[in-house]
Amino acid sequence: MRKEIVVASALIRNTARLILVLESEGGFAAMPGGSSELGETPEETAVRESSEETGLSVSVGKLVALHDLIVLNPDGTEKCRFLHYLFLASTTDTSPQPGSEWQNWGATCRWIKLEDLSRYRGVWPLPEQVRGQIALGNLNLGNLGELKYQME
Repeated sequence: MRKEIVVASALIRNTARLILVLESEGGFAAMPGGSSELGETPEETAVRESSEETGLSVSVGKLVALHDLIVLNPDGTEKCRFLHYLFLASTTDTSPQPGSEWQNWGATCRWIKLEDLSRYRGVWPLPEQVRGQIALGNLNLGNLGELKYQME
């Protein structure tokens, strides 16, 4: 029996109600997040990963979306799958810095408006339908079941 991998991400808002993305070269972005460690709740994962990836101190609020994510390779074959929690989080910190892993990818931290999510070629790990709803301001998506994310 396969053990389910749990991943939690944070949609971090600052006091100006802008959200943080880790912006990479090539028109892609990512939400801070990653895999849960042993004994860690999804909320704790979102806080820890946000701190590691941006240096920000965040407070996790409500759950925006929950879904089983199937990640597909460019050729359509399955790469991996995991249970993804996306939380709304807030911070009063003003100077995010990409963690070393993101620096190695040439990423920068950028504060954007929700609707600006639609300008990226992709936002990891948000499937298109989730990203589109968030860009429209819908932050109450609930349990979305099984969704797919196509890698380029």
